[in-house]
Amino acid sequence: MNLKVAGMAFSVLSVLVVVGCGKDSSEDGIVFESKSETYRYEYESNGCNTGSHSFSNLGELCDALQSRATNRGCALSLRQDGFKDWNCPGTFQEKP
Repeated sequence: MNLKVAGMAFSVLSVLVVVGCGKDSSEDGIVFESKSETYRYEYESNGCNTGSHSFSNLGELCDALQSRATNRGCALSLRQDGFKDWNCPGTFQEKP
């Protein structure tokens, strides 16, 4: 095998390896995996628990952290810290 053919074979193999990453196979062929991020929190302070909350985006999480009703009126200072830790935009303002 000459160098030109060997080089092309290596290039094709490299492309197949890179293209194959992040995919899963099924009976129907190759299927792309859907990797979505989930944002979650649960705080407890003085025996009062916010409950477990899960969101598909950061904006929803930031809004929920500010909601007294969503969090059962619990863990205000922890929610304020979480707002900062999650790098939520703006200033924390508790809402009813």
